[in-house]
Amino acid sequence: MKKIYISIIILIACITVYAQKDFHTNIDVRRASVKQVIDGYQLYYSLPKNIIRIELTIKKTNQIAGPYAKYASKYLNISEGYIPMDNEFYEINNIEFQRYSKPDSNQVFVITAKGLGNLPGIQLNEDGVILGCNVGQPLTGYDTKTCQMQTPPVGESEYFFTDFGIKPFLKEKTEKGFRMVQTDSISVKVPYSKESWIEKTDEEIAEEIANLIVKIKKRKLKLLLGDKGEVNALDGLAMEVSMAELEKIENDYLSLFTGITQTSEQKFYFDYDPDIDIEAEQQIVVWFSPSNGLSIRKPEIRKKDFNPIVVKSNVIGKVSSPKIEMMNTSEKTPVPIKYGLYYRIPGRINMSIEYDNNILAKKQMEVTQKGLVVPMPVSYLNAGFSIQFYPETGGIKSIHETAFIKKNN
Repeated sequence: MKKIYISIIILIACITVYAQKDFHTNIDVRRASVKQVIDGYQLYYSLPKNIIRIELTIKKTNQIAGPYAKYASKYLNISEGYIPMDNEFYEINNIEFQRYSKPDSNQVFVITAKGLGNLPGIQLNEDGVILGCNVGQPLTGYDTKTCQMQTPPVGESEYFFTDFGIKPFLKEKTEKGFRMVQTDSISVKVPYSKESWIEKTDEEIAEEIANLIVKIKKRKLKLLLGDKGEVNALDGLAMEVSMAELEKIENDYLSLFTGITQTSEQKFYFDYDPDIDIEAEQQIVVWFSPSNGLSIRKPEIRKKDFNPIVVKSNVIGKVSSPKIEMMNTSEKTPVPIKYGLYYRIPGRINMSIEYDNNILAKKQMEVTQKGLVVPMPVSYLNAGFSIQFYPETGGIKSIHETAFIKKNN
């Protein structure tokens, strides 16, 4: 009985070895080429490459001088803290790095098998990037991350001063003089007066508005002190509402002297495609001016205050590329070496954004094309192994051995 058990174990081992050996000879993975012969027993897949999307948040500050700014000192004793003339300027408020992926057209591979029964179960995403092999179930919710462009928000609307006080902007003018009146025998000089309406000067209007501001301040003080001369005493919520309204009116009139400041933000996106063969690289993504904002137009960037915003990157911890032998020359007759799925080992880079010799932002990121593309053993392609990949980098997520081992049909 013992001999029977031993014989069965040996037989199973031999069958397993034969099945594995036969499987290895019936499947191969190679880089796709124009010379590839298609006979119906091929599967194609691609590896991803990474793009770095740089998001710049630009803050625009628009300073609008009040129409009576030059009278601020004379009538309100404001000597500083007001806007003497219109001005606008820009600043880089925030920088973000976002990594997303797309298929790498230079890293497309073909799985070739002798017979459909030898093809492994491959899962791809909608872009043809490999997600897994012999997983046995759909990899739901496991798609390549993408980063969509966003439309920059509309900036601030143009501001107009609309309230210039509560008094008319016209004044009555009386013109007095004399005119000659002809009588029967002589001409008589007769006095007369003529009334007309003319526009007030800017200084006259400014003086009236300044006086109104002073009156509002006095009224606020009376409310706060509870002046007994007030006809209607206010307290509680009524006091708060009245004070808030007076504050608003005062600030609106005060802005006619001090001006207003408006700010708005816009987001701009620029894609940076790291080169696979360059360890240290730099690239101008856009030109920036504190007084003119962003630009990519050559006529604009010739202005003196435009300087480039530069993205720089360098590989850290680079791993030397291995030599992948395609032929076994140990015997007299060389034979092709068969490999399994090709995958990526991501590289890591230091990234920085610089402007005017200053580093504005920096970050370490994994970038898959800065790493290696290497094959796994062909034995992993049989149904005894379940493999999953990170779709954003093409790196191995997991390899699990299963109980079932695929046999040759």
